[in-house]
Amino acid sequence: MTGDLLLYNGKILTMDNANPEVSAVAIRAGRVVAVGTDARARAEMGQVAQAIDLRGRTATPGFIDAHAHPMSVGAALADLDLSTPPNHAITDLVALVARETKQLSKGKWIVGRGYDQARLADNRHPTCHDLDAVAPDHPVLLIRVCHHIAVANSRALALAGINPDTPNPPGGLIDRDEHGAATGVVRESAHQLLRDAIGAPTEQS
Repeated sequence: MTGDLLLYNGKILTMDNANPEVSAVAIRAGRVVAVGTDARARAEMGQVAQAIDLRGRTATPGFIDAHAHPMSVGAALADLDLSTPPNHAITDLVALVARETKQLSKGKWIVGRGYDQARLADNRHPTCHDLDAVAPDHPVLLIRVCHHIAVANSRALALAGINPDTPNPPGGLIDRDEHGAATGVVRESAHQLLRDAIGAPTEQS
């Protein structure tokens, strides 16, 4: 915002606990110079090129969020909540997946979000073997709280085309065991291989 502006006769939410609501705000050269009553704001501004009568309407500060994922937040509402806590061990995460297999037909994706291996008693990521034990017939993808790391079961890895010959994608890493087999843990851009396998959400999903 540039220039001078007076907003008055409104309900202006300041986000200041000491003075949460005022009727007017004065802005000079793009900066707030006064908040308070209409009289105070007018006295601060004097002559102003633009004055807007809010007529009792509400005004709030503008919000600039430089890093937000509103689509992901919405999608997460339909996924398993793997938050750590209340989940304290890999067995807790596996139990949630096992329960979900009973709710979904074979072949349906099971997706969960929010685990933190550093806060699990096991102090490690789950592996494809942990997930295969309870969900051999469902592709499973569990996404770490940071959304930069995930773990998939063998069914999901196969659908994503990840095998011993699959190279790491640019900017990503497929964790492997001593024999070169994928452990199920995928990092950074390798995570996208699994997301692509799931496909775009539909109204039904």
